[in-house]
Amino acid sequence: MKKILVIATVLLTIAAMVVPLSVSAISPINEGSTSISGTVPVVIEVDAPVSAALGNLSVSAPVSLTVPVTVTVKSTDPKWTLGASADNAGLMYTAGKALSLASALKIQGGDLGSWTTLSGTDVTVKTATASVGQTDIANVNFQQSIGYGDTAANYTINVTFTGTPN
Repeated sequence: MKKILVIATVLLTIAAMVVPLSVSAISPINEGSTSISGTVPVVIEVDAPVSAALGNLSVSAPVSLTVPVTVTVKSTDPKWTLGASADNAGLMYTAGKALSLASALKIQGGDLGSWTTLSGTDVTVKTATASVGQTDIANVNFQQSIGYGDTAANYTINVTFTGTPN
């Protein structure tokens, strides 16, 4: 009989130790949070060829590029404008700007329906048509007229393409 009593005492003791805990009895874990924010800036990337050559100019008719140049635009802003301007008021010039042609360089393509004279002020070539992050393309051509008053020499000009948010 003593053996049974000892076993019963042990079982009662173990049963008394297993007490279910209630959820409200557990203290909450202290938490903190941080709000992270960021701003996507307006980025407009314009990629244009480094150079293009008109070749030999002619007094009998304006000369254009045989193949238009492709200007690509990527932007984080869905509304932008691609502009083009030229140095020296749009007049091609010799080294050191010693000589300039009498007629300004012209541009056509993109959204331009007709030949447009370039100058130091942007001419709107194209407005955004692609979605944000997509590449938009403007195929543009250049044309130069010369006359007998222009001196025989090699002429050049820098055309700058600029992407501007609207």
